[in-house]
Amino acid sequence: MSGLNPRQIGRVLLFRRLAFIAVIIASYVALSRFVDLESLAAGVFSLPSNVLLQLLILLFCAELVKGVRWAYFLRASNLDIRPLDGMTSYLGAQAATALPGGSVLALRLAEEHGRARMHQAAAGLVGLNIADMFALSLISMAAIVATHEHHAQFLLPLAVLGVATAGVIVIRSQRLAHWLSGILNRWRLTRRFAPQEDDFRQHAALVMRRRVLLMGIAFSVVTTLISAGVLLTLVNGMTERGVSPIEAIYIHAVSGVTGNVVPASGGLGITDASQAGLLNFIGIGLGRATFIALVYRTAGLIFRSVLGAFVLLVRYPNVLLGQVPLVRRRTAPRPRPVANLTIADSLAAPVPAQVETPGG
Repeated sequence: MSGLNPRQIGRVLLFRRLAFIAVIIASYVALSRFVDLESLAAGVFSLPSNVLLQLLILLFCAELVKGVRWAYFLRASNLDIRPLDGMTSYLGAQAATALPGGSVLALRLAEEHGRARMHQAAAGLVGLNIADMFALSLISMAAIVATHEHHAQFLLPLAVLGVATAGVIVIRSQRLAHWLSGILNRWRLTRRFAPQEDDFRQHAALVMRRRVLLMGIAFSVVTTLISAGVLLTLVNGMTERGVSPIEAIYIHAVSGVTGNVVPASGGLGITDASQAGLLNFIGIGLGRATFIALVYRTAGLIFRSVLGAFVLLVRYPNVLLGQVPLVRRRTAPRPRPVANLTIADSLAAPVPAQVETPGG
């Protein structure tokens, strides 16, 4: 915020805080629209207490691993941020998980620690998404082979794998970087974005290194398996037929790949429909399969939103409740009138020297 006076800086900070709170409120409004509370209550009350506890543990472990993965990508992109700060920036951002594009909140919270900027942290978000695409593609192809499904199902994971590979090549390409910088510097309107774009690409290139990507893919494999465990617990607790672990992995991975192929924010609706269709495909009734998919989506949204709100209040209270200091202008001191001068002021005043005139 260089070039701004203190009052302008205070107004910018106040605007950012109000926008931040508006995003949180909008996320909970969206949550109330997307979440089917009646289906969730019916599904939860039908589960034994030990199964419900197992679900909560799995959901918490999944978010914890995702937070560690986010912190890893931030630090791998050469950002000076502590692992704990990186984890809490991800967990706090889950308060906006019901909002399309809510993951951008993690960039804002990473910036709150003062050693990272949003466009720099965006490199970690790109690396995270590409690692997810690689992991889901590889797991789904392995699950298709293990479940002896038709080979035509390889088309979706292969398409996602190709998009992820192309993304790595594009981000690593120096020729494309110079071309894009030249485009931005060509016009006055976009010239001011050129330094940020160059800075972003430098950080993004760091997370595209082979070792970093392999570690990110390993994290994504773990989170995918935990999420498949959540689905396995739900299906086995709500149906007589149940599913095997490999079937749960197959359903979760293929539905996730479908959500990546079809353009939708977070795969919302697409992943759920694919999940219900695959459950029906393996022998579960369509009505029960749809019900399970709704409970899976609703339980995840509510758990992440509550966890994110808790982390926001505990870790970032100044963002929500803090006051923005506005610096007042200093006014010049008023001169005292002559009538109010004290005797000490009169004695301290210099006495003009008397000049003798000739003949005086």
